[in-house]
Amino acid sequence: MIVTAPSQRQSRESFIKVMNFLERLEPAEATEEETKLSLQLSNGSRVVTLPGDNREDGARLFGAGADH
Repeated sequence: MIVTAPSQRQSRESFIKVMNFLERLEPAEATEEETKLSLQLSNGSRVVTLPGDNREDGARLFGAGADH
């Protein structure tokens, strides 16, 4: 899952909401790796936060081989 917002601060706030949701799951999903801006669960799922971009579409490219 990619969480985007116009700014990094807003992306971080959305990520906190995702984290709060995951903490309430039962049974809880084990976390493999966690930073302030990303998370990898034991099932291989990832959550990554990104700020928006100044391009018209407001999206930032993400993934292997993405041209910037």
